[in-house]
Amino acid sequence: MLEVFIATEKDTTIKSRQRKASFVGQVGIRCVYCVPQLDAKERADRAYMYPTSVSKFYQSVNDMIHYHMVSCCAIPPKLRNTYNSLSAARRVCDTRLRANAPLNPKEFWEKCCLDWGMVDSVGEKVGVKLSENHTMVPRSRKEFLTELQSAGHH
Repeated sequence: MLEVFIATEKDTTIKSRQRKASFVGQVGIRCVYCVPQLDAKERADRAYMYPTSVSKFYQSVNDMIHYHMVSCCAIPPKLRNTYNSLSAARRVCDTRLRANAPLNPKEFWEKCCLDWGMVDSVGEKVGVKLSENHTMVPRSRKEFLTELQSAGHH
């Protein structure tokens, strides 16, 4: 439901609901349903975010889950129902699972970001960027939309 993306020149100039990329190449996260389909003014709040550091990635994802996913009109109803069911089930087992987990959720997200090659950009360009030896795989928007359409998500 969310995807990691790399900011382009356009992302640094377009400001929507007080959010825009600080620099070309900044790592962001966005909703795969409303960002490609809806005009910025039609999207629910927090359709995309730019974490200011790898350690804040978890909080950005959490904010999107709590504020965007509950109100995004572009998420297909069947997927929303499945998401809501899974979210309710997860809340029931969270306490037991976390007690035995080697990492808490924030540490898990930070480790994943670092493993993928994300690093903090400091100085004039504050945010997250990819290191030269990152393991993220580029994927075109057209290719992704084609996959969504063939899977029945319009």
